[in-house]
Amino acid sequence: MLGYAHLSTGLMATAIAVGHGALPLDSGTVIGSVVGSIILDIDESHSMVNKIIFPFNFLRNILGKLLFYGGLSAASFYSFYQLGFEKGYLLGILFLIITLSGHREIIHSIPGLIGITVLLCLIFKIDNTLLLPKSFIISFVFNGILHLLLDLFNKAGVKLFAPFSNKTLRYPICAYSNSTKARFIELAICMSLFTYILLNKNIFIELL
Repeated sequence: MLGYAHLSTGLMATAIAVGHGALPLDSGTVIGSVVGSIILDIDESHSMVNKIIFPFNFLRNILGKLLFYGGLSAASFYSFYQLGFEKGYLLGILFLIITLSGHREIIHSIPGLIGITVLLCLIFKIDNTLLLPKSFIISFVFNGILHLLLDLFNKAGVKLFAPFSNKTLRYPICAYSNSTKARFIELAICMSLFTYILLNKNIFIELL
């Protein structure tokens, strides 16, 4: 599933969760939805999230990804060991995971999502105070799981439990990312969620 489909599906699913009282309507929920719905594709150099991060086309390849995130990892470890920046080693680990992870490998898994969430919480924890709002964390994880479930429609599949299992999972109905069938599946999912929102006025009431 392409980035725009992950983003739109994530936002609509989050709106439904807000409408049913599962999530609060605040900035943390909205930002968590946007970030969580696309961040797992950071392991793919041509993804929506990397198009935002990389301003130039020549960087959007495997080598560019290795140099960029590998450089950030090295700089982060340097800031920890040489400059005493307390969060440097955590940032170094995070960027190193991104550098070494191929597309749909460790980051595209439940353990990977848990690991990234834990690292983000540790990075944004200062003096025993977590700077990330609870709503952001819940929305981030919710949208990350939704991202993985939607990627099961891809014929390439997902190693949901990597690195503990290399078994690739996919739905019986699946398609290659750039195929017409994939666009139809994306449209069907988006239209189903949109129709559900339209037919449930309590969601509009909650959102307003």
